[in-house]
Amino acid sequence: PAVDRTRGCSAGFYIYGVVRDAQNNPLTGVRFKYGIRDAFTKVSSTETKGYELVVQSDTRWFMQIVDAGDRPLSLSVDVQMPPADSGTCWVKLDWKKNY
Repeated sequence: PAVDRTRGCSAGFYIYGVVRDAQNNPLTGVRFKYGIRDAFTKVSSTETKGYELVVQSDTRWFMQIVDAGDRPLSLSVDVQMPPADSGTCWVKLDWKKNY
């Protein structure tokens, strides 16, 4: 994950990115779970442009790609959001399938 200082802050904090196949093509419909304290409580999926999640600042989020039955297909990735007063509110996390 990388803090993106090029995007301005508006009404929240965001984790965003794209999931790509081994040939670097964007994938749609890829499901992932995310939550805090390693408790994956929310589910989302990618669209053509990728994904964009609204999250809380000053919080560590955990994310992983899952199958239709919510079983993990990737390792858990730890995303530490910047502090609320940092002036940055976007964190980019891209995924790429290795095979």
